[in-house]
Amino acid sequence: MDSWGESNIVLWLLLRLFKPKTKIFVVFHHHEPRISICKNYFEFLYNYLIQKATAVMLKDSDMILTVSQASKHELNTVYGIGVSKINNLKETANKKTRELAKNLTNRIAIVGTGIDKNIFLKDSNRGVINNKKDIDFLCIGRIEKFHGLEEIWTAIKTLRPESNFVMVGRIPPDKAAKLRNAGIDHRGFVSEEEKISLYSKSKVFIFPSSREGFGIAVAEALVSCVPTVAWKLPVFEELYLKNGNTNIKLIEYGETTLFAEECVKMLNKYGIIKKATEGKKVSFQLPNWQTVAKNVMTTIESVT
Repeated sequence: MDSWGESNIVLWLLLRLFKPKTKIFVVFHHHEPRISICKNYFEFLYNYLIQKATAVMLKDSDMILTVSQASKHELNTVYGIGVSKINNLKETANKKTRELAKNLTNRIAIVGTGIDKNIFLKDSNRGVINNKKDIDFLCIGRIEKFHGLEEIWTAIKTLRPESNFVMVGRIPPDKAAKLRNAGIDHRGFVSEEEKISLYSKSKVFIFPSSREGFGIAVAEALVSCVPTVAWKLPVFEELYLKNGNTNIKLIEYGETTLFAEECVKMLNKYGIIKKATEGKKVSFQLPNWQTVAKNVMTTIESVT
């Protein structure tokens, strides 16, 4: 089951009540704060209880499957599962609590995640070949995870007034209308085929997400040879910072002006980057879904 959503908590409770010997595996992508988005006291109380129940469910599960070292660290720091939990317990612990801490750590398995690289590699140069790289900036993802998006776009427009910006992903109608009024072409949900086409037509990928366990959209953009600008999140440092073959720039979180300036620099260098990357294969390694499936099955077999 997934770690996000009330339905998963209900399922976990039912299994523990009526099938207590069932092995429960929980998939954890990254922490999704609920309390910070509350509009009133009752919503605050409801989200607080759900967040607490989620923490109990995670600690009670037989195994937690997660996607990266960064997401594992969140299990430690946000939910109290992991290395720091062990260190805190060891200070005053007896044998029983030390064993509990050890069990908590052993129940986190990093299985990774992946993308279908063949689809993106096949289409990555389509826009170049057809001379249709007509999208200056592209952003894909859920609007509620983005930090500073409108400020970044305002700064970009100041530096490059003629630039255009396309977005896709889940968004409430009122927010979509607000972004369109600001000059952002938000297209809502699109098909997988159209998404791949958008990557092939884009010059720079913008991803100001405030929380990620992996960031599939960033991986897709990089595999599609689209230069990328993102916030300096732990998972992106883990995956890309030590790899000189990835064209990604990570900006200190909250520095919206610097973020916008880097976006414009990437756009200005587009012609140079295009010549340097044409015909080159993507050299950084990302797991494919077959590898992820093997990791998951190995983990399941080790518990059952």
